Amino acid sequence: MNDFAIIHNKVSEFLYKPITEKLEGLGLRREVFRELTQNKFWKRTLKLQSKVYIKKIQKPLMDHREEMSKMFNNRIDYVDLSAFGVGVEA
Repeated sequence: MNDFAIIHNKVSEFLYKPITEKLEGLGLRREVFRELTQNKFWKRTLKLQSKVYIKKIQKPLMDHREEMSKMFNNRIDYVDLSAFGVGVEA
């Protein structure tokens, strides 16, 4: 589920929430996953996997963020709360 972040040594930008109450799954630590990917088969597969992720998940997500950002910039009732210290790093 989070293989793109692991493949490219990045922190995940998503929090996952199950759709149903019953959830089963397996997990691998990053180190174990990276060790497994040293196999020739996985090296080829990871390139394809990255392309699919970018096309099906990352690009649509970025497009949506851009669209939402434009909507907020054009809202009359939107207030920049940074003047009140909200969202500002100290």
